[in-house]
Amino acid sequence: MVLKIISFICTYALCLITTHPALAQNISNPQKAEHLQKSFQTLLERKKQEIETNKKRPRTLSLEGPVSVEPADSYYAITLPPMRMDYSDGKHLEIGMIAMNASAHDKPYQYKITMALPTPILGFDQAGNEIMRIHIGAQKMAGIWHENLQTFVKLDALYQNIQIDFHKTQTTTKIPRLHIVYDLDEDANARWSGPMQLNAQNITLNAVNTNTAFSLNQLNLKTELDQISGKILANNGTSLKGVELADTANGIKTKIELSNLKLSKQQPSTPEENLSVGSAHFELSFDDALNNAPDAQLNIAFKNLNTGETNTEIAQLLPQSGQFTITHHNIPLEPLAHALTPKDEETTPKLNPFMLFKIPAILAQAGSYLEISDSAIENKDYRVELEALARADITATNSATIEGKLTFAGLEKILSMAQVTGTRLHTSSHTTPIRTLARILERLKALGQVEADNEKGFKHIFNFKMDQNGQMLINDQNALTLFQEPKPPAQSGNPI
Repeated sequence: MVLKIISFICTYALCLITTHPALAQNISNPQKAEHLQKSFQTLLERKKQEIETNKKRPRTLSLEGPVSVEPADSYYAITLPPMRMDYSDGKHLEIGMIAMNASAHDKPYQYKITMALPTPILGFDQAGNEIMRIHIGAQKMAGIWHENLQTFVKLDALYQNIQIDFHKTQTTTKIPRLHIVYDLDEDANARWSGPMQLNAQNITLNAVNTNTAFSLNQLNLKTELDQISGKILANNGTSLKGVELADTANGIKTKIELSNLKLSKQQPSTPEENLSVGSAHFELSFDDALNNAPDAQLNIAFKNLNTGETNTEIAQLLPQSGQFTITHHNIPLEPLAHALTPKDEETTPKLNPFMLFKIPAILAQAGSYLEISDSAIENKDYRVELEALARADITATNSATIEGKLTFAGLEKILSMAQVTGTRLHTSSHTTPIRTLARILERLKALGQVEADNEKGFKHIFNFKMDQNGQMLINDQNALTLFQEPKPPAQSGNPI
């Protein structure tokens, strides 16, 4: 909820900033200032209409007065009127005046902008009582706004000592430092490339009503754009209606990084719940899209995970670090795009179910395949590594084949621990999953190839595959035995 509110205010404020060719002329001309005022007023009315015609999120935007534009020696001083957002449940948000200075840049359609967000920003319930307050202690924002794209291509915004209070739940969120930077450049083909980054430091949340505390030392959101078209930038990627492959981007990489995350919760008559992660990241990327054969990759990793599990035996079974990487190679974008057909001109394209039968053939013809690599989970007692390839195959029973290898170092130790723990636990909610884990590990062990391991003692190797007949094999043995429960022995003699 907090992030949605901050995102709305910042995004809405930035979207309202637009300029007019009059800025490139002599700013002291009152007639041109009046023309600029009308342009801003028209834009506000248009944004108001867009918001109020959104049936999925019923809202009403009230503009409390007209836009003010005052010409100075070398810039326009622009003040947007206070705004009020009313929601369908009777609550409303009051946004104060947004102040801007705008002056011409030496590049066509680009303008220098400085802006200050209002503070505080207040939320009210149905009875008019204040229920939420956003306060910004200090702020400094400057950027280069592109008139045709209606977005920033350069931006340096620093917000300090942000505090968000929700009075009903007695929840306070503090962000001492929030820094946003854009640095995009245009090439000869009117495509834009460069980094966009958001960094927040020392975030804390305390909820008195639920005895919940959250802290995060660092949050980094990094996006690297490679030859993205102006058409995508102009609509912020919110709609791809009518957008051809040539109008998209050659590549985009987005990475979220977290460090020193801690979460604790204390409920009456129950043990305190704790969760901490030393570091983690989530990365999604694709590249070479303009050649119609991009690679897309997902990478997730974490270190020093502590679930707060108080039972030592169970804690020893849980991973402390892990990573996972999956890459889709040679994606046939254009053929797959034809599987998306619009229902009508007013709706977003959706998947045509009849095209589902053609997708395996499209992927196979392009030589497309999925690869799992650099993937593992571990703690001090074990390490499980995974690598695999999955290929589309129209001659296969399941339209695909899979082959890979799983390496389990420390399996015997974890099996023994799971067996002992499962025996000792009787009433715990962990009893069933621990006993199930022990049974699966016992059956898996029987299928493995044993090798020496310097750190964990021994490791078990499992080469697995799904062949063209759809059969799953582990070291050439049927893998279904892992999941089949043994049948109870047949009864002999006559029942009593």
